[in-house]
Amino acid sequence: VKEGTETDPLKGRAVSLYRARIIAWFNARFRPPVGEVPCEELKKLSSRVSASVSPDGTVTGFSVGQPSGNGTFDGRVQAAMQGTVGQQVPPPPENYPDILPPAVSLNFLGNSAKCE
Repeated sequence: VKEGTETDPLKGRAVSLYRARIIAWFNARFRPPVGEVPCEELKKLSSRVSASVSPDGTVTGFSVGQPSGNGTFDGRVQAAMQGTVGQQVPPPPENYPDILPPAVSLNFLGNSAKCE
């Protein structure tokens, strides 16, 4: 790595794919409050969160960087993230065991909710 840029294109691709896999792992634990928040409002909500991950892949904590401002939505984000603390994220690929990030930035979005 020179100047913070990955010079191995395969490793760079592996990092991108692995990051997407970790984000999907977190997102799978979030349930938008469909039926509790009007759909028009829900579709506009988002919350930014940073999750801390130990070198062995255990989620050690999280912080909400930008709440949505909707108590119901933010409560769901908090519950989803609290449920991940102590769990292990999916392991990195065998050929790149060193690509586990110490922190993962997440965006929980209401526009992914399936509501009528």
